[in-house]
Amino acid sequence: MGEHVMSYDVIVIGAGPAGSTVSTLLAQSGRHILLLEKSRFPREKLCGEFITPECLNVFARFLVGGFLRDAPPASNTIYVCA
Repeated sequence: MGEHVMSYDVIVIGAGPAGSTVSTLLAQSGRHILLLEKSRFPREKLCGEFITPECLNVFARFLVGGFLRDAPPASNTIYVCA
């Protein structure tokens, strides 16, 4: 049997907003990333029910600002955080 060894520059544990963001940024800079998450997505999570203005620069960097702006809310409740 042949052995296949995988190597990574960074291993990120947790694929929530922070882990996903840092993994994406590192991968865009050419790093080899292993992103590990114990839970299945999508999942209900309170902190994901609103978006603060501080996120707009990150969304622009990932070229998803327009998509998120145009997406319908997940429920009938709209949260505004300023």
